[in-house]
Amino acid sequence: MKSHDLLMLTAKAADDKRAEDILALNMEGLSAFADYFVICHGNSDKQVQAIAQEIKRKSARK
Repeated sequence: MKSHDLLMLTAKAADDKRAEDILALNMEGLSAFADYFVICHGNSDKQVQAIAQEIKRKSARK
C-alpha cells in the first residue's frame, strides 16, 4: 500500500469516529521514518481511544 493511500485510510477512519481538526503533515524528505504525520482531536478519552482503535483496525486489514 502506498503511503498516500494509508494516509487517506487513516484520515477516513478518524473521520468515521468523528475526530475533529484532522490535519496531515507531509514529512516526505524531512523524516526517515514517516511520510505523513496525522494529528486529530477527540472530545473525551473514550473517543480518542475509539479513534485510535478504528485506525488500527482499518490499517491492519490492508
